[in-house]
Amino acid sequence: MSSPRRSIPHLVLAGIFLSAIPALTLARQSFAAPSQIQLTLPATLLDEGGVIKAVTDINTLDLSQLAGNKNVAVGDVVYVHLNVDISQNDDTDYKLSYPYAISQNRPERSDARTISLRGVVSDRAGDDVSINYFFETLPANLAIDRAINRAAPKAEITVKVNRRAVGHINTVKINGLTYTINH
Repeated sequence: MSSPRRSIPHLVLAGIFLSAIPALTLARQSFAAPSQIQLTLPATLLDEGGVIKAVTDINTLDLSQLAGNKNVAVGDVVYVHLNVDISQNDDTDYKLSYPYAISQNRPERSDARTISLRGVVSDRAGDDVSINYFFETLPANLAIDRAINRAAPKAEITVKVNRRAVGHINTVKINGLTYTINH
């Protein structure tokens, strides 16, 4: 039988070790990359018979200006890789600089200056491709509809992009007024 003097230090060490596990888990989560980042894009809002579409510069791309796999066809799932301006608010809110590459494989997010968006090629004419990211169609919102009809359809959209490179519109800004989109 062990003496009580040896058991107490062992229990203290075991307690310290066991309390370190949750602390390390919390520390790891606080330093982990965010699960979603925001990308702000200029957009033109189009009212197509009651359906509002947000059209951005990244919906139509010239493959001759991009690196990566240019052998894409209508219906292919693609990832458009964007360089972003990280000098904005913080490390989760970006302004688009420009698309620089296209691929058919989702990359690991390794660089804080790049974002990838998943889309499907909807049209191709030579080197010009149209890509649907599936965040372009806005849900019915009477306030946004009225704002589009009163003003020029120029806007700014904020897209939340998750780790799988899937984007969803979070807000629409028209003439300085911000509208939150509920999905």
